[in-house]
Amino acid sequence: MKATRRISLWSFLVGIFLPTALVAQTENSPYVFKMLRQEDVVKSAQEETTKTLYKTLKYIPFRQEGYASFGGSYRTQFEFFDSQNFELGATDGWWLNRLMLHGHFRFGKKWQLFGEMVSSTIQSKTNLSPVDLDELAVNQAFIRYDNGPFTLLLGRENLRYGSQRIIAPREGPNVRRTFDSASAIWHRAGLKLE
Repeated sequence: MKATRRISLWSFLVGIFLPTALVAQTENSPYVFKMLRQEDVVKSAQEETTKTLYKTLKYIPFRQEGYASFGGSYRTQFEFFDSQNFELGATDGWWLNRLMLHGHFRFGKKWQLFGEMVSSTIQSKTNLSPVDLDELAVNQAFIRYDNGPFTLLLGRENLRYGSQRIIAPREGPNVRRTFDSASAIWHRAGLKLE
């Protein structure tokens, strides 16, 4: 229990000081953030003249047309239930915390390597479910090859399809859903076959 408290306190403190809140996404921002971090667009950050630690971590050029990008996100929420299980006066509440840190490497226009770690913790809940707690896990780790309309992907990733009722990263609960897969994708003019 003490280890869980230490991890939760650490993730809470990192979340407070994580500089992602300092950069707002506006129309003029060189960054485009998506729900899935591997879809973020940071390459236009290379044109920025003023460099901060945050901007340096979001775009680190190497080789010809290659770059690395590092980032993370922190989410905390409080859940509270009044008259739980239809018992008058039965109240219960707990804190859910999730810290995700990632590294995205692009080697030219064709190869990508992406990795993301996650720590999902909870305090004050006694009856845990599988979607509440995962102290440290690999959320995503994959390699991707793009060649024109063809894409090959191998590894673990968060997926989103359609209305996200069946295949989705499950953003609501504390622990995200991951999929281990090998994918061959063909896309052209609004059509995508996977």
